[in-house]
Amino acid sequence: MYTIGGDIHLKTSTFCVLDAQGNKVARKKLENDPDGILGFIRSFPGPKQVSVEATYNWQVFYDLLKDEVDGFILLHPKKLRQIVESQSKNDAKDSEVVAELTWRGHVPQAYTSNAETRQFRRLLQARVKTSQQIAAIKNRIHAYINANVWYSQRPATFKDLFCKRGIE
Repeated sequence: MYTIGGDIHLKTSTFCVLDAQGNKVARKKLENDPDGILGFIRSFPGPKQVSVEATYNWQVFYDLLKDEVDGFILLHPKKLRQIVESQSKNDAKDSEVVAELTWRGHVPQAYTSNAETRQFRRLLQARVKTSQQIAAIKNRIHAYINANVWYSQRPATFKDLFCKRGIE
């Protein structure tokens, strides 16, 4: 089985490939283009596994490669950092370390959810964030009013500033 370790970024990614004995057979930096990445992964025959660190864009790699490889391993970034405290950081070395750790079976895995679950989570996160932003704006308005109007001088016909009568 080939073990492919990837150090993925926004524009480019670096991959290191180890054979079944753990020998490095290839290392390549690629533009993040689906056709180029698929071509590189497909150039290795037989069973293969890919491992990448969980970054902000791991999902596009997962969706692209999950059906092309026998195993897709998402590495937990904080736990991986505890294992590998490297003085010299570069993409080539990082991809090699990821591949070697995966080949040895010493990888802290993170959970990979399916596309539907990820989409639902993004929707919930957007809703929560929007609610927090609305609350922050309302709090700023309340603070402005509190700094400029005595409480006793406010209209007593409504309780909430943001109800229908309060907005009017």
